[in-house]
Amino acid sequence: MDAACPKCGTQRDRESCPRCGLVFEKFDPTVLEEGVPDALKALWLRVEEAWDDRARHALFVEQALAQGCAGYAAFRYRLRGEDPMAKEQLERLVRRFDEILAASAPPRGRSVSRRTFVLLLVASAVVMGAMLFIMTYAR
Repeated sequence: MDAACPKCGTQRDRESCPRCGLVFEKFDPTVLEEGVPDALKALWLRVEEAWDDRARHALFVEQALAQGCAGYAAFRYRLRGEDPMAKEQLERLVRRFDEILAASAPPRGRSVSRRTFVLLLVASAVVMGAMLFIMTYAR
């Protein structure tokens, strides 16, 4: 039995993952390779050939992100379980993914000042009071 769940990386100690519920007996790892470019698969093989070469890992992570295959990269590293290099690269993958998401997020609008908020609240109360007055006495 492998050391970690291939889906979420949780330590395996029974037939299904206690965190994500994956049933290991029914898991088909080839599904995670569907749609992954052959060049990226070949790059992974190069990473495995020289496991301690951080430059190869960096290239693999960047290519996986660029090709929309972060899940494949995470899967590959999670299969290594508690391996320190695998953990380091998973952290790199998550960090780079977060950076990419942050860079692509729409800019935040200006926040409304507290004074503007209070003025809008008071104006809304006045309008609602006027409407209530008109509905009550307009008959």
